[in-house]
Amino acid sequence: MENKPATLEGKLKTYENSLAYDGYSAEELRNNVSGFVPKKSLQFKINGKLTPKKPSEDIYFYFNKSENSVDIPVGTYVGYIPLQNGKYGFSEETSRLNPNKVEGLNLNNASRERYEALTSKQETTLPEILETVGSVVNSLMRYDFDKIIEKEKSLGHVSDWGEAKSKYAPTGEEVSQGVCFDAGEQIRNILYNLGMDSKYKIKHVSSSKNGFMHDTTLVFNEESGAWGVINSKSPTKEFNFATKEQLEKLGHPYHKK
Repeated sequence: MENKPATLEGKLKTYENSLAYDGYSAEELRNNVSGFVPKKSLQFKINGKLTPKKPSEDIYFYFNKSENSVDIPVGTYVGYIPLQNGKYGFSEETSRLNPNKVEGLNLNNASRERYEALTSKQETTLPEILETVGSVVNSLMRYDFDKIIEKEKSLGHVSDWGEAKSKYAPTGEEVSQGVCFDAGEQIRNILYNLGMDSKYKIKHVSSSKNGFMHDTTLVFNEESGAWGVINSKSPTKEFNFATKEQLEKLGHPYHKK
């Protein structure tokens, strides 16, 4: 078996860019390794003979892996954060707030009122934080189909947006245009600047369903294991702080078939 610290350090170096984008630091991950779990043994045919693959391990962070855990990828191929379905939603967990107002937000009147109300509080519940921040960003943005199609073309694959485009109905109150990753970056920027208790971790997660990749924001409590997901702007998924039932619409890694 490979040397465990060496395996981790190699992955941290190789995938440092994806880790930074998703909101991780190398130091954070080094300090929060929860275990190394051997991967299932696989065999490959080489010259007609079955040859076992070199043994390797998955690295887990923050919490212990269990049979039914929801395993959230960390960066690109670095490891996983195993979360429990029974701890989804935060219930009535609260956090103190020490907000720095984000400058340059292009808000409509309704979004500005919600944002200012949130940033005027010294403490509030996690469900209110996640729903408010998601609503502030998603409601002000008109979905830009041209941008997502160009992005997909650059990646060599264009999804069928015809039905979504035909059914999409903007409210008329939008003040900007963008796609899921534009919204997600704004959502995470606002969350970072709310000054929540340090036990709450904020991470970018790409979800996928039926060939569509989608930006989401994971927030979890490193002490209790409670967690929640904010959906980014979408023409077909019109919610902000996802309920446990809505995780199915976000697909992998949040929902297992």
